[in-house]
Amino acid sequence: NNAYLVMENGNLVLVATASKDNKYARIADTVNSRAGAELLWNLPGDLAADSILKKVDDAVGALTSSNPSEAKRVMAAVAGATVNALGTAQKDALRDQMGWIRNRTTLMGVNPAYINEDLPYFHMWMEGTGSYAKLDTKGDESGYQLTTWGGTVGMDVDLSDHFTMGAAFTANYGDLTASAADTADGHLDSYYANLFGRYQSKRWAHTLILTGGWNDAKLNRTVNYGEGSYSTQGNTNGWGFGAMYELTYDVYLNEDKSSVLQPLANVSVVTTRMDGYTETGAGNAGLNVGKQEWTTGTVALGGRWMGLIGSNIFGREALAEFRANVAQDMGDRRGETGVGFLANPGYTQTVRGAKVGTTALQIGAGISVPVGTQGTVFVNGNADFRDGASSVNGSVGYRYDF
Repeated sequence: NNAYLVMENGNLVLVATASKDNKYARIADTVNSRAGAELLWNLPGDLAADSILKKVDDAVGALTSSNPSEAKRVMAAVAGATVNALGTAQKDALRDQMGWIRNRTTLMGVNPAYINEDLPYFHMWMEGTGSYAKLDTKGDESGYQLTTWGGTVGMDVDLSDHFTMGAAFTANYGDLTASAADTADGHLDSYYANLFGRYQSKRWAHTLILTGGWNDAKLNRTVNYGEGSYSTQGNTNGWGFGAMYELTYDVYLNEDKSSVLQPLANVSVVTTRMDGYTETGAGNAGLNVGKQEWTTGTVALGGRWMGLIGSNIFGREALAEFRANVAQDMGDRRGETGVGFLANPGYTQTVRGAKVGTTALQIGAGISVPVGTQGTVFVNGNADFRDGASSVNGSVGYRYDF
């Protein structure tokens, strides 16, 4: 800076002030690229010439003049733009899980039109589930795509004419991909324990669901820089807890009460944490990735129609269901995580993921078909649409009445 020439004792001397400003930061105009710029600028000066991180630093230095937009992308990539995909997908998977359990509780309880003298009644059920969820990437802020499959085994008991409670265990296995400045793939496997209860008093019904989960996760990242590239691997665990309460009111649409409209109000909260981890496979270019935490509350209003649609030879009638509601989220809207190079673990920056839309339209449908005198086959489907994100899921199962 401020360079000038002078003559001293017959010599032409260049006098200048060394600049300490981060030359990378001048072209970094996003949160994630600025994080990479700071991480690279603060590298120790004794990096081995043949190390991956030294090659990355040299490549970014050259790109700042020849291709600034590419330099900006590389800076965001080396900072781990896709690492937040893990925590975001974990939160959404837990929310879907509570929705599956809610769908099951809708059909629980005894028919108040009959006298039930032999209570308690016991029921066992199992279902297979599958889902697809997507959050759009925005610039270098990563979204994700998660495809899951798994199943639930549950039991519930009618303790009285008004109260039913039960428990269920779920195992889901998921393939995860993400793409932003870098690309990533991995898995998110989730295991949930669920407790639920439903109380029906005349036309009012109250449902409470408690879900606790544990996650096994892996994320592999690929970073392209200049003429080179490197890959990292990271393994971690997580946990989450969710609670949901739903209130409905029965509005009978015909005299025999075989068609019911239920206005509903639903309140839920989920909190999740993905533990921090250390990447391997890229030497000192790997990252120490901090914990990822989400807490989100949701309020929903809508309605559900339920109606009988025919009967089998035993006089048992199939039950159809359609539901729709508008939901509003509150709380965390994007993942944010602290990261630091293994070459300089004491210096960290924050990278963030794509923002999730807070207002959603949620729709679903289901049917339960009696099989014999004690069995029921059921099918259910759900969809969630919001700004920049969507998900669809379905389940098919069998319930047996003791």
